[in-house]
Amino acid sequence: MPCSTGFHHLDRHAALRPGGDPSDLPIPLLIFICGLIIGLLIIFLTTRHGYDGIEIGPSGLSFKNGKNHKNIRWESITRLDARIDLIKFATSVIDVQSRAELETVDGETFKITDQVTNSQELILRCREAILPRLFQKAQQAFRQGQKISFHRDLVATPQALLIQKMPYYWQDIEPKFKKRKFALLEKSSSRELISLPINQLENADILLSLLENPPLRS
Repeated sequence: MPCSTGFHHLDRHAALRPGGDPSDLPIPLLIFICGLIIGLLIIFLTTRHGYDGIEIGPSGLSFKNGKNHKNIRWESITRLDARIDLIKFATSVIDVQSRAELETVDGETFKITDQVTNSQELILRCREAILPRLFQKAQQAFRQGQKISFHRDLVATPQALLIQKMPYYWQDIEPKFKKRKFALLEKSSSRELISLPINQLENADILLSLLENPPLRS
């Protein structure tokens, strides 16, 4: 009996050595190791895809990542999609998540997320600097007879808004928000013409500005 007990303890210690069977590791230790791996992976992805800092100046934005700097002028930005989500528990707001995506005339995209310090303030200042310029560009495009696409089923022209290729005068429609969706209604009948997830719209703020200040009919 003493001999068999000695072999039992020897086998347990051997299992904890590098050459032992991982399935014999204690469950709490396995959970710790898995958590450590996941944590290191998150840190790596944050370092790989995040920015060390973002600065706003009179002429534009500066994205810093290590020794690399990327300067973006306000005039080169063609799209700004900003989202601020309130995370609620019952009736209380327990967290606020903010993010924004910018696209330049060259097709480059840049993101501002909660990983950046003061992300909400940065997004607010970006909206103040960029949206008036984008609205002016939209008005200029209309004066030149061009179309503006917000979604494949939502295209703006100077005379009307094409909803699934059907034209509706700007003055005859109104927007409505429901949860995470954006809908357009016919004013006269309150009929819903289209409903889309907000995150599928491009330059949603400009669309709302055009609905509030519709182009004059020519």
